[in-house]
Amino acid sequence: MRRILRALTVFATVLAWACTLPPPPGTLVLPRVEMLEGAARAVRYGRSAAEILRAPALAESARALFGANWGAAGAGGRGVSVPAPEFFATAAGEPRVLRAGGADWIAVAGCRTGACATHAGVLLVRGDGAVLLARLDDGGFSHYYAFGTGWSATPETRVLIDAAWRALGGPPPSR
Repeated sequence: MRRILRALTVFATVLAWACTLPPPPGTLVLPRVEMLEGAARAVRYGRSAAEILRAPALAESARALFGANWGAAGAGGRGVSVPAPEFFATAAGEPRVLRAGGADWIAVAGCRTGACATHAGVLLVRGDGAVLLARLDDGGFSHYYAFGTGWSATPETRVLIDAAWRALGGPPPSR
């Protein structure tokens, strides 16, 4: 009996030690995301992703964010199957303010009317409006976008976008 208890103690100690090891170098760690109160801040640019994309303060940046995918579907066989704004035609929740990656973001999800299970998107606008991030899920393919000084769709940016979308409730469950 003592041997069994000693073995279990050693096993539990080793298990606890193994669980506290940092991830290997190069492993991306999900940033901590917390939802913040403040409905007034959340609707600063609009009450849906479609309204936010058309907001006068962000319209030019939104067009730059999506580039050729803003108005034309799959330009040159690349990009998304429909223009980017169509991924936000139907609201998939109210805009929310969240903190991720050391900044406050206005985050909102949307989807293509009649195709929410396959064509959904999430839009993040940094609190000052200077940075926009987005992910569009286009029938099984995810497209990431970043606009703002010093920002690009790096793996770290993608992880930030994904963590924010999960905090909002994640992509449509039927995917």
